[in-house]
Amino acid sequence: MEEISDFGDNPGKLRMYLHIPPGVQGPIPLVVALHGCSQDAEELAAISGWNELADRYGFAVLYPEQRSGNNMTTCFNWFLPKDIEGDGGELASICSMMDYTAQLIAIDAERIFAYGLSAGAAMANSLLANDPTGFAGGAIFAGG
Repeated sequence: MEEISDFGDNPGKLRMYLHIPPGVQGPIPLVVALHGCSQDAEELAAISGWNELADRYGFAVLYPEQRSGNNMTTCFNWFLPKDIEGDGGELASICSMMDYTAQLIAIDAERIFAYGLSAGAAMANSLLANDPTGFAGGAIFAGG
């Protein structure tokens, strides 16, 4: 899992981590995996098994990560309109990460999925609601 710091527009001031299985040929599916409160991308990767699944089945995993400077308990700010509406905030940062990933590797636009746990589930809901045709599906766990 690699941190990408220069992925483009980042009005939500989030961090980006990306797991791309070695040797995969595109276009490949993409899972956007959003952590819960008091977690980070590395912990979500460890408890969810997404990276192992990606290696086995040939898809990429994008892990947006909240900063404690944005939210003291590292929850995504799904409850703040500025972070889930329009061209600003955390939602826009996640979309920028997705755009960067699609430029970096060939992503199958018909197989993009959102997954979230707790506050990440609520933010995944925001992604799905704001761009329902941009995702093939989503999984909301323990939140939202």
